[in-house]
Amino acid sequence: MTSVIITSYNQAETLPQTIDSILAQKCSIPFEIIIGDDCSTDNTREVCKQYKTKYPDIIRPIHHVKNGGVATNFVLSVKEARGKYIALCAADDYWHNPKKLQLQLDHFELHPDCGFIYTDYDKLHVGNGKITKSYLTNSGATIYEGNNLIKTVFGGSFPALTLTVMFRKELFDKYIPFQDYINMRFTLEDWPTWVIFSKYTSIAYLPVSTGTYRYGHESISNPHSYKKTIDRFIREKQMYKYLCNLFPNDLIYDEAGYDIYVNGVLLSLAYKRKDAVRAKEFATNMLKLGDKSLRTRLSANLLGFWVWWLLKRVAR
Repeated sequence: MTSVIITSYNQAETLPQTIDSILAQKCSIPFEIIIGDDCSTDNTREVCKQYKTKYPDIIRPIHHVKNGGVATNFVLSVKEARGKYIALCAADDYWHNPKKLQLQLDHFELHPDCGFIYTDYDKLHVGNGKITKSYLTNSGATIYEGNNLIKTVFGGSFPALTLTVMFRKELFDKYIPFQDYINMRFTLEDWPTWVIFSKYTSIAYLPVSTGTYRYGHESISNPHSYKKTIDRFIREKQMYKYLCNLFPNDLIYDEAGYDIYVNGVLLSLAYKRKDAVRAKEFATNMLKLGDKSLRTRLSANLLGFWVWWLLKRVAR
């Protein structure tokens, strides 16, 4: 059996499409759908009840008694899974390829050394409805496969999105310190998990688009305010340190590099908001930390900010 995990928090509006897209899978073996409801305050519980009534042998809702955050919701849901394999899909995404599960299952059966598979995906902008097909292929993204990818995954350039992933549950049970995820209230469920998996198993990529990723709306990974962004990265810094301590022979804690990355994200947000004053602040921080890129140097000057903004606009 395969277990499909849907993590959800206040996403009753998009949850039915997510569930329906999974129920539409053409798969040779049975699968269950676990819906991890992180104490939603909207109509999520009622949506789950309706689907549970209609598909009692497939749908398994888990309603947490308190909001624990996305990583806690993830690990508690996976712990409940009965499947040999785990597939994932957040409640604001969906699968458009009805053969997704079968394609990945076939690969696992043919490659027993492989423990983790990801695929290409489409991107749907929630603001204008525009869909970018096969994003990884058409964007020319670098694809990583094989063993010993821990440094690559840790560095943030690994392109696997949660909705495209499937992994062997035995890897989770053996290597994921799920109680630490809960105790430290990890802000992300995917990145630390992929880092840990990449240490212990072979990773494969299937060049076919299987799911549609919604973007453009405010989320944990896409906050629209400076405060939420800063608060997020303060917490993620602890997660960053944790992984370095977990794999001291593979990973090096680079505080300056991390802080440059954080200020770079804040700088990008300042450009979205056309906020030259805050951009100068973040760029100045980056210069002090050793980042001398052209964007950083220009952004540290109010006039330079608008020069860079205009250059990027013309280049579109």
